[in-house]
Amino acid sequence: MLRLRFLSSLRSKLPPIKPITYFLTVTKQTFDLIWSAGLFDYFDDKLFAALLRRFRNYLKSGGEIVVGNFNQDHNPSRAYMEILGNWFLHHRTEQQLIDLAQKADFEHWQLSVNREPENVNLFLHIKVSR
Repeated sequence: MLRLRFLSSLRSKLPPIKPITYFLTVTKQTFDLIWSAGLFDYFDDKLFAALLRRFRNYLKSGGEIVVGNFNQDHNPSRAYMEILGNWFLHHRTEQQLIDLAQKADFEHWQLSVNREPENVNLFLHIKVSR
């Protein structure tokens, strides 16, 4: 019971939590680089593409969006993550990342996919020029 009282009193002192869309709609600031690793693999394809579309508005001319995602074709820890950790992610292939970026209205020439040395994580790179 003491723990519940503590949490209730703590909640009243914290500012309200705002969803990511709040921050994406109130800022007029633009960036040279928007980097996301460890987020998009939680999103289904529809949300993935929608957020990429939104990110374009916050990028300076010549800027770049980089999105990390677990590799569908190579994640030696996947079984442990899912069976022992009950941790399920949207693993994607290089082609799926390209397809999602094109679904978000980016052109093929703007896109490339790199990987880290272990090949567990893929990184979608989108160069934007206006």
